[in-house]
Amino acid sequence: MNNDPQKHSTRIAIVSALVSLVLSIVFAAYIVGQRTGKVLEIDSWKRDTAPRIERMDLEGSVATKNFIRIYDTEEAKQDKQIEKLQDEVKHLETMKLRIERLEEYHKEKANP
Repeated sequence: MNNDPQKHSTRIAIVSALVSLVLSIVFAAYIVGQRTGKVLEIDSWKRDTAPRIERMDLEGSVATKNFIRIYDTEEAKQDKQIEKLQDEVKHLETMKLRIERLEEYHKEKANP
């Protein structure tokens, strides 16, 4: 056996470099694997949700449909109430005209 100190330190340096290289490769593979897993999860999520988002864009969500249905119902009720109020206002206008005519008639009768 050759116990040359310079060869021994060279071997230690080479072994240290190889161990560092192997550990770096393992660490890099671990990091790349994690990132790849996350990218695959995002891709899977996107494939699962894309049809739902497309349907919501085209048809709307269930909550939106319910809101529109309730809104339309309330709007119909309000339209009926407005029509009723408009009829009442017409009657009031008619009554106002009749009262004005009666007042004019009484003024004319009082002042011949």
